[in-house]
Amino acid sequence: MFQEALACGLEWLRPRIGFGLDDEVKARLVRYAEEMVAANQEFNLTAITEPEAVAWKHFIDSLLGVGVIGRPGGAGEWLADLGAGAGFPGVVLAIATRWNCLEVESIRKKAAFLRRLGPLVEPAALDVWEGRAERLGRESKWRERLPVVVARALARLDVVAEYGMPLLRAGGMLVAYKGPEGRDEVALLQGIKEELGIGEIRVIEEQLPEGWGVRLLIVVEKSKDCHPRYPRREGVPEKRPLGGAGIH
Repeated sequence: MFQEALACGLEWLRPRIGFGLDDEVKARLVRYAEEMVAANQEFNLTAITEPEAVAWKHFIDSLLGVGVIGRPGGAGEWLADLGAGAGFPGVVLAIATRWNCLEVESIRKKAAFLRRLGPLVEPAALDVWEGRAERLGRESKWRERLPVVVARALARLDVVAEYGMPLLRAGGMLVAYKGPEGRDEVALLQGIKEELGIGEIRVIEEQLPEGWGVRLLIVVEKSKDCHPRYPRREGVPEKRPLGGAGIH
């Protein structure tokens, strides 16, 4: 059932990302799903386990980002996946496009599972940052060096922006995967554009077929360096979000 749903989803996806996936990539996605389901009881990776739902709500959903990020410009290009969990969307994007992938995950068990996935993305590289995104944003190796940061089902958009924008170089993009509520969250960025170096913001909406729901990809471009105070110390972005207490 998973493979049939995946094949159906990839046909639907082809015109949206501009190319089809070859048989080797499809086989790796199937292996990934098998490894995740087998490890799920031990690592508590996902509440979605029904095969057709796994195909659409994890894999096809993740692959929507390919139409935004494309393929890397060179072998040394990295994307970061914040709050990676079971590896969605980062590992899926790496398998499909050969971006090197930095998985950012603070929960030890989930980080351990992610380390198992390295062979699936070869010849691209997979690295795991076991810790908070706030701490990663202070690391000179990564701060304002990445062309792409992705985040799926992580936090409110202003919180995601505080995690992600300090990692991006000028001209890079943050791609936040959201449900329909994401449109309202865009307003949370208006007052913090200057300090986080936010440029153009685009909202891409897709209606997944067969009743699988609406997905928004909110693409936030980086126009200049962040103020050095960001990100704030661990836990503060969620406790005191930059966009304020509510969505207006």
